[in-house]
Amino acid sequence: MIKRTPPKGTNQPSISQASSEPVLTTPCEDLSKDRITLRQKRRHDTDVSADLISLREDIMSSIATLRLEQSEIFSSLQSGLDVIKTQNMELQATVDFLSNKYDDVLERLAFLEHERKSALGYIRTLEEKVENLEKNSKSSSLEIRNVPKTSGETKEDLIKIIKTIGIAVNNEIHAHELRDVYRIINNSKPENNGPITAEFSSVITRNKLLTNVKKYNRANRTNRLNTSHINLAGNMPIFISESLTTKVKRLYYKAREFSKRNDYAYHWTSHGKVFIKKREGATARRIDQESDFEGLEKEQEK
Repeated sequence: MIKRTPPKGTNQPSISQASSEPVLTTPCEDLSKDRITLRQKRRHDTDVSADLISLREDIMSSIATLRLEQSEIFSSLQSGLDVIKTQNMELQATVDFLSNKYDDVLERLAFLEHERKSALGYIRTLEEKVENLEKNSKSSSLEIRNVPKTSGETKEDLIKIIKTIGIAVNNEIHAHELRDVYRIINNSKPENNGPITAEFSSVITRNKLLTNVKKYNRANRTNRLNTSHINLAGNMPIFISESLTTKVKRLYYKAREFSKRNDYAYHWTSHGKVFIKKREGATARRIDQESDFEGLEKEQEK
């Protein structure tokens, strides 16, 4: 074998040489940590399985608890809904009941309104009949006002007064021409001079006396019919007019008030009717009901 000697001057790498005898007394911790990789001890598979099982049980328990809570909430909500449904059904039943009652009330009101109108019509018919009967009964009567009442006054005294009035106005009255004579007494004021009502045997006799009284007063404006003409003390004026029904009396009172407010010169009654007139020569207006005054006022406003 040929051995060659390396040439001089050539740098050769230093070759590490290992000791054949290791230093056994050198501590392990002095060894370079970079050269040592420590590995943890691997856990057994049984431990991992136990942890997973425990985790699974916890999750399942939480889910079960959540489901139970949700079930309780849903049960509570369902109970509330059931209560609301029941209340709604009761409310609907109440509304239906009230609606039916309301319809019944409307029908009842319609019936009562019909009955009211029928009753009013019947009442008006009766009032007209009573008015006509009263008017017929008063058609031959006169009312004499402002005649003093004497002490112990009798029917004969009243007949004498009527006869004396007839003589004063040149209209002789006989006893057989009078059906009845009486004085109307006001119970609240019996001391007052109530009007005397004279019922004649015919309308003609009554109208004749009434016409002669008006003629006498027109002819004697300074000495109109008064108590001195019937042999009673004083000069108290005596007023004689038709005996009016209650309705016509009210209309006549309204006519007087209307005439004062609206400057009407004349207001009077004739044959149970009320008349008013603005001035001499104007057209007389007959008043049949109170609403006629409203029409006259509207005419004046135009």
